Amino acid sequence: MHMNLDHIGSLELVVRELLDGWRERLENSGRNFIVAVGHSSNEHFPLRIFLSVTKVSGIQEFSVTVDVAAKPNGLLVSSDAGFDDGKIIADGPSAMIGVGTEGLSQIKTWAGAFSQFLNDNELKFITAIANMI
Repeated sequence: MHMNLDHIGSLELVVRELLDGWRERLENSGRNFIVAVGHSSNEHFPLRIFLSVTKVSGIQEFSVTVDVAAKPNGLLVSSDAGFDDGKIIADGPSAMIGVGTEGLSQIKTWAGAFSQFLNDNELKFITAIANMI
């Protein structure tokens, strides 16, 4: 499990960097958004990291979420974007990250796919956020 802890830390760093970039762009957009990047963990999901966006006077929340589930043979990473009512507007990349040293290259590959997911869906996300209640 020690290697998994290293991999969890590596995943958290790379995801936080990407989501912090989005947070900064949204905060500097001149719109009335409340934007946060946060994380949580429990026994089965050692990492959930997310970007959440609400309007100052709004009731809907949009989020980009990455979940990391502990599995016997490594870490299952999944991601998506959607609303707090459960509506998913885009499924992000997923990957099984091995427990050995190959896990680091798997993290790098997944992180590239996650960055591409954010870039490819930028207009869709911005439109969804702008149209929130």
